[in-house]
Amino acid sequence: MDFGEAVGVIDGVRRKMHFFCMDLLQSDACFVKAYPAETTEAFLDGHVSAFAFFGGVPLSILYDNTKVAVARICGEPWTPVRVVKR
Repeated sequence: MDFGEAVGVIDGVRRKMHFFCMDLLQSDACFVKAYPAETTEAFLDGHVSAFAFFGGVPLSILYDNTKVAVARICGEPWTPVRVVKR
């Protein structure tokens, strides 16, 4: 799960957009949704929308240092940490 930035055109006006992206590691299914800003609300809505799109909740989610989800990095850099566990 990560946020990205892109420039899009809405009603003829170029705008910077932030997009929520979540993909499932096993099936390689991907969900993307654009938002006006990278906010907590977009983070939460993105998850709800992705889970509805996938038809369920994955057993684990890897966050790629998303500002909304990661306050600070602990341990070795680039070491995945399981943050959601059933």
